[in-house]
Amino acid sequence: MKLFYTLLITCFTLSIGYSQNVKRPLITKRTATWCPNCGTWGWTFMKDIIDEVEGDALVLATHFSGDLQDQLNMDIASAFGGSGQPQFFLNGENIGANANNNADKLTEVRSNVSSINEETAELEIQLNAEYGYQTNGDYTLYAKVNVLPDTPLNDGTYTLGVYLVRDDINTNQSGQSGLVDHFKILSRNFTESSFGPEISGENGTGGEITFAMFHELDIDLERSEVAVIIWKDIDGQKEVVNTLRSEFTEIISSNEDLETIDVSAYQLSNGKIQIDSDVTILNVKLMDYAGRIISQQSSSDKQFTLDATGVLSGNYLISIQTEKATVSKKIFLR
Repeated sequence: MKLFYTLLITCFTLSIGYSQNVKRPLITKRTATWCPNCGTWGWTFMKDIIDEVEGDALVLATHFSGDLQDQLNMDIASAFGGSGQPQFFLNGENIGANANNNADKLTEVRSNVSSINEETAELEIQLNAEYGYQTNGDYTLYAKVNVLPDTPLNDGTYTLGVYLVRDDINTNQSGQSGLVDHFKILSRNFTESSFGPEISGENGTGGEITFAMFHELDIDLERSEVAVIIWKDIDGQKEVVNTLRSEFTEIISSNEDLETIDVSAYQLSNGKIQIDSDVTILNVKLMDYAGRIISQQSSSDKQFTLDATGVLSGNYLISIQTEKATVSKKIFLR
């Protein structure tokens, strides 16, 4: 498994999917896959928090130990201290939840999150999360971020953390039966460091920044999202300034309006894939969710049959290059 990161400074106007000057807190669950309480009352309390405040706060599971432990999770969990699992933190403050006070603590969390939402945001965040394929076939996740400060930042060091958060990681959890889908997993960071690059003290980021992640991971992007955290460091102590999350949207074409293009792809009884288009098809790629090209063929017609016999059943992506634009479609092969 390899991850490659790039940081691209863009000078053009981005199409921002989410923009808010609301102040949103961070709620973290310090957890471990081997921890029984993490999979019983801690599991239920985490789901209750998500149901209650997800629209108003960023909720993350940080695995300080166990099968899902890595340096990123350890760094974020360690920023708030504490020992043992499960423990829940609101902007670094221990909520004090346990098996006997979940209902009261949930009410307390709701009240505290609402109060924070009413505060003036020190930094406004704009965020757009996208995915698509580059011309060389790399499967790429993009996080396009802009940070807008109201005033100069001069009372600490501010950094921009950009993270991939997943709900599709299936593995063991003590307290649960068998393999289970974990949720709000802090999966990867888009930057080299866990807390991200420093934000300029005078002009925010100085413009929009695009973070790109090239990966070989099998990710269900419909159950994944990008999360942004603005951190402030004062003498080594981390504080949460603001957060924002965004679901992924697919980059279908960078230059063409596809509303006028009609392209369909479906599997025939012989295992081959039939592609029909109202414009000429130039090239077709069948790829797995890790971005690997399974099959690729050229065309010069509006109908095309791609040979997928012998390909294992499962979910795949088809990139269809037409004379007007390139269209990407999901397909399940039987």
